[in-house]
Parts: sequence; structure tokens; C-alpha cells
Amino acid sequence: MLLSASFPLGIINKFHYSKIMPKLTKLCLGAFIHEDTVKLIGVTTWGYGVRPLHTIKKLFPSLKVKDYFELGKFCVDDKYGRNTESQILSKIIKWFKENRKDIKLLFTWADGMLGKPGYVYQASNFLYGGLR
Repeated sequence: MLLSASFPLGIINKFHYSKIMPKLTKLCLGAFIHEDTVKLIGVTTWGYGVRPLHTIKKLFPSLKVKDYFELGKFCVDDKYGRNTESQILSKIIKWFKENRKDIKLLFTWADGMLGKPGYVYQASNFLYGGLR
């Protein structure tokens, strides 16, 4: 599985439940596999929510906006089955450690209102912060 810093809106529109793109998206990483050809199977977008400074100061008072990225979108072609998402997240975390040493924290909000308690993130060693 390879990663690339591109901006593939087509796969987001096809596989993500929300079609609205976060305005403060700063980075998009794609996950690719080699079958007969190289194929994009998933994508993550990283950046900030609507109030970046407020968010980081509330959650982690010692950090600044430049110290973190929030996961905006994460979607994967469903045909690749179980554990694909956690494998992709593992590669992405490794990519950040190697290529973005300035980023001290990656975090995400699971969409509990849509019945998404963040199991994929918990399986990828993200810490669960509970309900607000």
C-alpha cells in the first residue's frame, strides 16, 4: 500500500457519507494498491475544523494550531474488507512521523450522531475521549 499527497474528490464523493468538504483542509493522503494497475482505494483529508485555535486550546492547552492536524474525511472502497481502514491509518501515521515531524498530534471526531463510535480509530490506537 502506497500513499500520495493528492486531492481525489471523486473517491470522497463516491465512498464518504458526507459530500461537504471541510474548508480548512490542508493535506490529502491517498492509499493505493497494486492489482493489475495501481489503484486508489482510500483517502484521508487533514486540516482543521471551524475553530482551530479554540479546539486545540480546549483539548490540549499546551499546543498551538501549527502542532496538530484533525482528520476531516476518511473513506475506503468497501470491497477491500475488514481491517483495510486500520492498515491505511497505520501507514498514514507512519507517513506523518517520517514526513511531518512538526505535527505533534493527530486527532479525529467520530460521528456519534450517525452511529459511528470510532471503532476504526480505536483499533488504530487512537485514544477514545468519550462523549462530550
